[in-house]
Amino acid sequence: MPPLPTTPDDLYPSIKRRLDDIESFQLPRLTKCGSVGLQRELAEEIKGDLELIRRSVEVNTSPLMKRRG
Repeated sequence: MPPLPTTPDDLYPSIKRRLDDIESFQLPRLTKCGSVGLQRELAEEIKGDLELIRRSVEVNTSPLMKRRG
């Protein structure tokens, strides 16, 4: 298991990988999908990935915000 990120800069590769996957794989798959049920499922998957990114950034930058304030 890779080590947990300790600084916001450590997050960049993981965030970039997730965003690249959303852009190059998940969104095209969603736009080509014909079934409404499958569209909902795929959209939920994208929302979940975006939520993970948001939480990662929030958790890993909140100590920095406290130090600056």
